[in-house]
Amino acid sequence: MKRLTWLLGGIVLTSNANAVANVCPGKVTQVLEWPSKCENLAFRLDSTGNKWWCAISDRSNSMVLTAFATGKEISPRINDALAQSCESIEDYHKPLYMSLIQ
Repeated sequence: MKRLTWLLGGIVLTSNANAVANVCPGKVTQVLEWPSKCENLAFRLDSTGNKWWCAISDRSNSMVLTAFATGKEISPRINDALAQSCESIEDYHKPLYMSLIQ
């Protein structure tokens, strides 16, 4: 029974570590309106260098602008089907979701 508990605990920790690795928190350094590239605002984060992200809705546009104006971080979740890490995203990556960090 102890081995099963340790095994399950290890699986949970590993899966949590993988989920966290696919989130790229950072401060918004630049905002761009380019409709031919993104349906919503495009933005750059200090954590992903010169790569552009696309906001995914009007609500996420508000999150991007709020983060930019207040210096707070946002945390977009990578779409695993398109990239495996924050460093490997292509320009104009559309995250699965985003959160604003206090």
